[in-house]
Amino acid sequence: MSEEHRNHVLELYKNRQNVDKEAYLASYDEIKENDFNLNIPTFYKNILEEGIRYAGV
Repeated sequence: MSEEHRNHVLELYKNRQNVDKEAYLASYDEIKENDFNLNIPTFYKNILEEGIRYAGV
């Protein structure tokens, strides 16, 4: 992972906002409702249909 990618991930984490296909801020209640399952498809339901894109990684 390049430094640019690491910085982008850190910014997503710091901003604590939903960004389509990049970041999702789940509430405690939502996580609990999903039996504390943090797998990506749990929160991005359409990710399996669209596939995962890796931009230069």
